[in-house]
Amino acid sequence: MKALFNTLLLILFMANFCNAQFSQTIHRTYVLEANINQVKLNLNSTNIQYRETKGSRVMVEMLISADVPNEAMMNFLIENGRYELNSQNDMTSSTLTLSSVKPANVIVVKGKECKEEVSYIVYLPSTVKFINADKSSSNKD
Repeated sequence: MKALFNTLLLILFMANFCNAQFSQTIHRTYVLEANINQVKLNLNSTNIQYRETKGSRVMVEMLISADVPNEAMMNFLIENGRYELNSQNDMTSSTLTLSSVKPANVIVVKGKECKEEVSYIVYLPSTVKFINADKSSSNKD
């Protein structure tokens, strides 16, 4: 009876292990044009933080977590641009806009939807102002 119980525990453990969650951190750096003094974010996330830093570059740190079956699939999603950001300089308003390019489609593996979450930490030079239409989802540390 004890052997049967141990076997069942092992099966339950392996079933949970097969639904692995992989995480990876990506860094992107953007050089600001001379007259850019604002940054606007259009990101598909409610987890956005921004921090002040020295220098003249904007750095974005993305922490990506996804319930994918293996690390190779996670790397494939990243390398094929699922989590890239578009950057657009608007010289008339002196604004750099960073936008998510992640497609709206969901990841499905073996008939099951894989959950994914992206959180951002945006490092802004002290001379640059952060503007965003939805400031409730962002905070400054």
